[in-house]
Amino acid sequence: FFQREFTRIMTAEQFNKQYAYSIRHMHGKEGKRASYTPYNCTKIVLGNPPQSGVEHHGCPYKHYDDSNLGALLGKLKIGNAGERDAIMALKKEGNFQLACAKHFEVMHPSASSVEGVNLDGVGNHPNSWFTSSVQYHQAKAGGDGTTSMEAVKSEGAV
Repeated sequence: FFQREFTRIMTAEQFNKQYAYSIRHMHGKEGKRASYTPYNCTKIVLGNPPQSGVEHHGCPYKHYDDSNLGALLGKLKIGNAGERDAIMALKKEGNFQLACAKHFEVMHPSASSVEGVNLDGVGNHPNSWFTSSVQYHQAKAGGDGTTSMEAVKSEGAV
């Protein structure tokens, strides 16, 4: 997965030299074989911003400027113009996690009333956002657990 995604912006050789070992190490496949937990949203927001053009991490609500984030939300078709404005207003107020939660709410209508969807942690941890999104799509597809990841990918996760 990582190689396929990274080789969109670099060669396979560059990926292997710069990232492959680190990814295997972070997932417990190399080195001391410890699996590390990912950062929560607070740590991401308060941490170092990505270096432009060099690093590809961070919180888009914290680390993107208003014009780039607004354009991205529009390009990904996140809600309607009013909903995007509400997300951007939260971002501009410095409520990055609330902006993220609003994004989830817009992309998952009535998620709080869908059985089998646990919204604990949405806006507080990227993994919770993802897990809740998968649960939502599975419940909407009939709850059989066979939901295609294409449905999750196409919803426009930032």
